[in-house]
Amino acid sequence: MSSGLQIGIMDLMNHLIGALDAPFAGAVVFGVHFDGHLVVEALLVAVIVFLLFQKSYQPQKRPLTRKEIDQLCDEWVPEPLHPAITKEMEIEPPVLESDEGVHWGIQNGLFLSRSIVKLFKHNDMKALENILEEIALEDKRVKKVLNRRFIVVEAIYQDVF
Repeated sequence: MSSGLQIGIMDLMNHLIGALDAPFAGAVVFGVHFDGHLVVEALLVAVIVFLLFQKSYQPQKRPLTRKEIDQLCDEWVPEPLHPAITKEMEIEPPVLESDEGVHWGIQNGLFLSRSIVKLFKHNDMKALENILEEIALEDKRVKKVLNRRFIVVEAIYQDVF
């Protein structure tokens, strides 16, 4: 080691010892008096570093037993994908808005669902907005409380290459 580096290290050590001996730096932890808060802080830093480099908990990688699978299946309660069906929903078909460029299979399914189908132009958000406003105005005029609306689009179109 060069003498300049040794002098730098000794100077740093003297500075740290001076900070630990300062009267304002005392601490009492669990009834034990420490002559410097830096000792406690150094311990905290050591614990934090230890925890950061510690391997996190990983559950055992083993297949579930038949009993565990059965127990999970018995406890599982699926959440509904839609709200509960009311009497009004049984009578009133939903309104389906769809892009007119969707694949013919989707279009057939829309019309076969016996719902009210409104088509809007491909990639024309103004046309979709106009259809939604028309439906809202019609609902206000008829004073309809509930109107289920679904906007149907897809990523594969029949006439777009």
